[in-house]
Amino acid sequence: MVEEDFEQILREWNSIAENIPGETFATLISRTKNILSCFQDAKGLRQFVERLYNSIAFPGLANLLKITRNNQIRGDILYIIQAIFEVLLATKKETNALTVCQRQTVEANQLVLDVLKLLESKSGNRKLTLKQHKCAASILSSISRHKEGRQLIIEAKVVERLHAFLLMIQNEKNRDTIIYKIGQTILRCGPLHDLLVTGCKYSALSYSPFGSSALSGDTASSDSSEESEEEEETGKSSLPDSRTCSFTNGTKKKSKKCHPPLNPYRSAEELEQYRQHFDSTEQDNEDELTNASQSIGSGWTRQQIYEYFARRTKSIHGFRLIPCPDWINAVGNIAEEPFFIKDRTVCRSKLFKSLNLVLNPNSYRPVVVYDLDAQLLEAEQTRSIRMEDIETISKHHIGKPDVPLEFESRFESGNLRRAMRVGKQEYDLILNSDVNSCGRQQWFYFRISGEGVCPSNTYTFNIINLEKQRTLFNQGMQPVIFSVKRYLASGYPLWERSGTSICYYRNGFRQTVADQSYWSLSFTLRFPYDNDVVYIAYHYPYTYSQLMTDTVTWQRSIFPLKDDRLRVTTLCRSPCGNLVPLLLIDYKGDAKSSCVFMSRVHPGESNSSWVMRGLIITALQNVVDSKQAHPLVILPMLNVDGTVHGCSRTELSNEDLNRRWLTPDLYRHPTIYHAKGLLEFMCRILDAKPVVLCDMHGHSRRFNAFVYGCKASQSWCPDDWSQMNGQGDHSAMEQKNDERDNDVAIPIPLFVRLLQSELPLFDTDQCSFEVEKNRETTARIVGWRHLGISNIYTLECSLAGSNQHPPQGPKHFSTTSYLQIGQALMKVTSIID
Repeated sequence: MVEEDFEQILREWNSIAENIPGETFATLISRTKNILSCFQDAKGLRQFVERLYNSIAFPGLANLLKITRNNQIRGDILYIIQAIFEVLLATKKETNALTVCQRQTVEANQLVLDVLKLLESKSGNRKLTLKQHKCAASILSSISRHKEGRQLIIEAKVVERLHAFLLMIQNEKNRDTIIYKIGQTILRCGPLHDLLVTGCKYSALSYSPFGSSALSGDTASSDSSEESEEEEETGKSSLPDSRTCSFTNGTKKKSKKCHPPLNPYRSAEELEQYRQHFDSTEQDNEDELTNASQSIGSGWTRQQIYEYFARRTKSIHGFRLIPCPDWINAVGNIAEEPFFIKDRTVCRSKLFKSLNLVLNPNSYRPVVVYDLDAQLLEAEQTRSIRMEDIETISKHHIGKPDVPLEFESRFESGNLRRAMRVGKQEYDLILNSDVNSCGRQQWFYFRISGEGVCPSNTYTFNIINLEKQRTLFNQGMQPVIFSVKRYLASGYPLWERSGTSICYYRNGFRQTVADQSYWSLSFTLRFPYDNDVVYIAYHYPYTYSQLMTDTVTWQRSIFPLKDDRLRVTTLCRSPCGNLVPLLLIDYKGDAKSSCVFMSRVHPGESNSSWVMRGLIITALQNVVDSKQAHPLVILPMLNVDGTVHGCSRTELSNEDLNRRWLTPDLYRHPTIYHAKGLLEFMCRILDAKPVVLCDMHGHSRRFNAFVYGCKASQSWCPDDWSQMNGQGDHSAMEQKNDERDNDVAIPIPLFVRLLQSELPLFDTDQCSFEVEKNRETTARIVGWRHLGISNIYTLECSLAGSNQHPPQGPKHFSTTSYLQIGQALMKVTSIID
C-alpha cells in the first residue's frame, strides 16, 4: 500500500465530525481495515497505526461500536481496535492507548463493557462470529496488559462475568484462543494470593557476610537474557504477521549519552600477580588445587574422588546426601527424544483450575509434606554426607499408593523449598529463590522416594512459582528424570526426558517483587518401579564436585600428574570459600595465539558445562595426538557458589556476575575480578590478545545453537561506527540479509561460518552482532571494547533442543549433543589464526 493511500485515509478521518451518524463511517471503516490487512512493511504499519489512534478515528470507532447493529461494520471495528492495541504492545510504546482515549473524551471503561456485552450476546444481530469473538477477546487481553487497563477492568467489575462467559464456551479447538485470552485477562485483573511458605518474600538461604543489602538485588538482564513483558499467545493472530515482528530497521539512533562507560584499568604492578598462572617456575608450590589432587590416592575410583570433593565443598548449610546420578556420572540418553505433543484439553483444565483459585481461594487447602525452611534447622554437616540411595531402596519392597511421596533437596545443586499435597497423587511445588534473593526461580533438582512410589499410579507435579512468561516447556520440552532402580537393573547411568500432560500457564499466586502472578509448570509422571528413588531436574545437572572430579580424572588418565600440558591452578576462592579452577592446556610458555573459553556464569545453565566438557576432552585428545593448534586458557565454572546452592542466575551477592565485568568488586565478585585481571594481564602485559574468546551460555526460550558477537557498525554508540576492527566489518566476509530489513546486509564472521558448516543444529539466523547499551557491562562487550579482543562471542545453546528436524518436530538435546557442540567448537577454533 503506497503512502499516499493511507495519508488520504488519515485526512478523511480527521475531517469527520464526531456527531455524524454512525453509518456514515461504514465505507471509511472498511477501507481502513483493508489498508491494515494489506500492510507488509512493519515500519509503515507502525506509523499508520500511531497516527490513526491520535486522530479522531479511535474515539469514533469506540462510540460506533456501542450503537451499530451491522455485523460487518462491527467486525471491521473490532479488527481495527485489535490492530491498534497489538501494534502498540509490539512496539513497547510507553503511552497507554487507554489514556489517549480518555484525553479524547472517550469513556475507556465503557469500551470494556461494550466489548463484554458483545461477547455475552447469544442471539439476534448482536451475536458475534467466531472471528469477531477472537478480536473482542484480544482487545480485552491487550487492555489488561497495561496497569491503567487492569484498573479499568477491575472498576467495571466484569471479572466474574468474564469467568461465567468462559464456562459457557464449548470445548472446541477453534475456541482455544478465545479461552486463553479471556483467561489471561481474568488472571491479570483478579485478586492474587501469597504463596503458602514461611518468609516467602526472601530465599530460604541467606549469606550473612553480604548483609541485607544483597536482597535489593540486580534486576538488569544479562547477555543471554531477552526478558520481555510480551506473552506468547496461543493460536494465530487474525492480523498480518508483521503485527508481531520487531519494528526496528537496524539503523542505530543517536543516544543522548554517546560515549561508552570508562574502564578502570589496573596497574602493571597489580596485574603481575597473574604471571604465576603462566610461568611454571613461579607457580606457588602451595597451590591448593594442586595439593588437593596430590592427596587423592592413585587407586581411587571415580566415585571415591567424587565423594572426596563433595565432602569438601563449602555451602551455607550442610547437605544431607550425595545424589546417585552425580556420584556415578550419569549422562543423557543417546536415543533421540522428541518433544511432548501438548494436549489442549489438559491446558484448558489447568487454566480453569487457576481461575478457580483466583475467584475461590478458600477451596485451596494443601497439606505440606516437605519444608526446606524447617529442615535446614536440622541440617547435618557436609562432611557426613554419603550416597545413600541404594540403602534407601532396600528399606521397602512393596509400594503403598495412598502414602505421600517423600521429597529431598538438601544436596549439591538441589533446589526445592516446599512440597504440598493437593490431591491424592498431585503435588504443588515451590522452588527456592537464588541466595539472598527475592526471585529468579527456574532451576529445580530434587529427589523423590518412599513407600508412596508405585508404578500403578500417575503423579502430577505443579511447580507454582516460576517467573518467566515464555519458556520452551510450553512447546513440549520435558524435564529430566533419573531412576536409581532402573540404573541398577540395566547398568546404564542415564538421565531421560520424561513427563506427559506438560503445560505452562499463569496462576493466581502473587510474585514477591512484582505486581503480577507467577507461572506454573505442570507435568505428570509414572514411575517404573515400586519403592524407587527418582531424581527430577530442570536440565542435566553438572555440579561443582563433578567438575573437580573430571579435572583430576583428566590429569591421571591422559597425562602424568605433573605433566604441564594440562596445568590446573587456583584462580581464586569463591565468596563461600570454594576453590575456582583455572585450566591451561598445551601452554608452552607463550600466551600469544591462545584461545580463552569460559562457562557457567549462570548456574542454572548447566548445558554450558556439558559443552565445556566436550571441548576439554577434544582438546586433550588433540594434545595427545599433537594436533592442538592453540594453547587454551579455560575458566570452566565462573559461578561456583551459585552452582553449589542450586541458584538459577546469581551468586551469593544476589548479582548477575555477567553484569559485573566492567567494575567487578574483589570482595563481592572475586571470580569475575580475577578473570578480568587475567585477561587484562594477557592483553596488556603479555601483549597476547586471545585469538578467540568464547563465553558459553544456555537459552531457555530458543531452539538450536547460535552466537552473539560485536560489530562496530551495529553499536549503539556513534563513536564506534567509524571503526573497522569489529567482527565482519570488512568486505571479505559473506553477507546475509537482516531479517528486520531486507535492505541491510550483515557480514558473517569466519568463526560463525565455520560453526555453521560443522554443526547442523547451528542457526545463523538467530545470531546477532549488535553492541547494545544495556549490555556494556557483560563479558562480551567489555572484552571487545576495553581489551580489544575482536573475535569474542557469547555461545548460546538451547536448554531444550533443536527444531531443525521437520517434519518430525523438535528433538531434545542430550548430553551427547552438547559434547558434540564442544567438539565442533574446538575444531573451528583450531582453523582460525
